[in-house]
Amino acid sequence: MKPARRSRILTVSQFRASFVVRHGKLQGVSFSGLSYRDDVDAASQDDALARALEGQELHQITDWTSTLGQASAIPLANNEVGKWLNELFGLS
Repeated sequence: MKPARRSRILTVSQFRASFVVRHGKLQGVSFSGLSYRDDVDAASQDDALARALEGQELHQITDWTSTLGQASAIPLANNEVGKWLNELFGLS
């Protein structure tokens, strides 16, 4: 029996993301549960980040950490989500 793999997102247990890729572009982007450095309405910031990523071409994303950082008006509290997405898409 294999030991369970530990998740890299230990501090972001409520994080959720969904999107569809059609013709190489992100569509229907949705994020929830991200942590931000400043005391802000996180749900509004999640929505703003999702809107900023809408239409981006998946094959042009070479580093999710920097992509999320550039798309977010408020800095994220950590880079764990970007690192996890990099691993998920084979970019690490």
